[in-house]
Amino acid sequence: MPITFTEVVALDMRFPTSDSIDGSDAMNKAPDYSAAYVTRKTDHPDGLEGHGISFTTGRGNELCPHAGGVGLCEDVQHLAIFDDIAVTGSLEDRVVEYVDHLHEHFEAPAIVQDGRYVAPSAPGYSITMRPETLRRFAYPGGEAWAPVTASGRSR
Repeated sequence: MPITFTEVVALDMRFPTSDSIDGSDAMNKAPDYSAAYVTRKTDHPDGLEGHGISFTTGRGNELCPHAGGVGLCEDVQHLAIFDDIAVTGSLEDRVVEYVDHLHEHFEAPAIVQDGRYVAPSAPGYSITMRPETLRRFAYPGGEAWAPVTASGRSR
């Protein structure tokens, strides 16, 4: 049975943590925290729905999804495409981070063309790692970690 998204509800959540300095840290002089909380509702008879949250620092929730780690570009490209197709219908004034490294470890690496993510051509979330990457980098038994584990050191 196919499941269809029927509604997207986005809430602007703000927590006045600067009142009591909860959550303060060296980077944030006014540590109020905000979040965009999204619920995606479906037509499934059991009321299935999906929930997502993206935190920001400061007041408001202008977002730039972080994509600076292994597989994050492959993952966040879907946010940009979902926003364009199902939320705003626009690519104007939209920013999603792209870091050009480590894409070679994925079966379907993210592609950026003319400053925009290109929609993946294969179904799925684009975060399936190549088998050789899994063999090499799985911790602690991967080939890349052999010198570290053999020496008794850990990371």
